[in-house]
Amino acid sequence: MLFRSRQEAVLVGGTGVVTAPSPLAWLQRALRPPARVVPPEGDRLSAVLVPFLQRPDGASLLFVEKTAHLRKHAGQIAFPGGALDAGETPEQAALREAWEEIGLAPEQVSLLGRLDEDRTYVTGYHIVPVVGWIASPPPAWRADAVEVARVH
Repeated sequence: MLFRSRQEAVLVGGTGVVTAPSPLAWLQRALRPPARVVPPEGDRLSAVLVPFLQRPDGASLLFVEKTAHLRKHAGQIAFPGGALDAGETPEQAALREAWEEIGLAPEQVSLLGRLDEDRTYVTGYHIVPVVGWIASPPPAWRADAVEVARVH
């Protein structure tokens, strides 16, 4: 599949070319709206931003590589994110963490919905993945040198 634009994608197969929905349209249909999250007792609620970027040649997904010296998650490939601060929603936390970690301004992100929540059994985090669409990604990222080794 080749994603050509926000409006359409082109599927190239044995029978020829078929137009299909764009990655943005597909994501908008596939995601759940925000809802109240109640983590299991003892778990810390956290959120990550799953950032889809519109590029000239199609959509891509952004990941960060955590720095090697971190106490938790050292060297891991991850989405920008972290624990919720008091009174925050998962969406607010995901946007705040993306700003702190890679300099992605909240106003650049169109929030589309959530993926299924998950739990990390080792660290005790209950994670809410929040999907965002970035129509005009910045030419360079401002990675927080304490937390982020690289932006992929």
